Amino acid sequence: MPARVMHVGLHKSGSTFLQKTVFPALAGVNYLEGFALGNYLRRGDADLAKIPLISTEGGLGWPYPLTEGPNYERLDFLIELFAITHVILVVREFRSWTRSLYFQTIKEGGVSSIEDWCRTNTGLARWKNVRVELEERLGARGVKLLVLSQEQLREDRARFLGDLCAFIGADVPALEKSGSHNVSRYGTLTIALARMVNRLIPNGTLRTILRGWKLDPRDQLLFGKLGRLTEALSSGKIQVPESPDA
Repeated sequence: MPARVMHVGLHKSGSTFLQKTVFPALAGVNYLEGFALGNYLRRGDADLAKIPLISTEGGLGWPYPLTEGPNYERLDFLIELFAITHVILVVREFRSWTRSLYFQTIKEGGVSSIEDWCRTNTGLARWKNVRVELEERLGARGVKLLVLSQEQLREDRARFLGDLCAFIGADVPALEKSGSHNVSRYGTLTIALARMVNRLIPNGTLRTILRGWKLDPRDQLLFGKLGRLTEALSSGKIQVPESPDA
């Protein structure tokens, strides 16, 4: 019996690249994005003989807004529902992941400063230990877990894909060397301008305008402020208010 595999994110950690480029190219794999169980069951015996692979960033819940941590009970339910035997988790360095979530908020029409965003998103720190929590929970259930990183995907794609495919039980597909998905980065000036425009033009209208803008890696002002705040938040040094209005 082939493995039953579920990819559960994390958000902002290469999921779009995997879902649009890698998973559909895997030979011998019946790939489903989301929870299209009805479609899966209607595909016939030929597809049922393939390795089932489900990919959803919502397997652990959604970090928008970041008022709650990962929903492990939801994942337990999905594992039971689909008889999952293998789980794939792609993580990202915590500060980098936090920055990406903040930039996504601005893209969607957010107006909060970095400081306010960190203080009001009370569930942020609970995502920091998701790897350890999953190792314990899935180990107790006998479900195999593969943890990869977004940094590895960026720096050593061949090794990343090799480890991924070996875990699934599929051959490494031939992919284009170039190309990526959802690559958009912002500098301090861009963020300030975006927040200003979002106040005047609500509902995320600025998202199209900002698409493709690049973040200057030398922008230590923004990185430093957010890094210190997220570290203080996760260590409990910042007292988080009970609500955004507190």
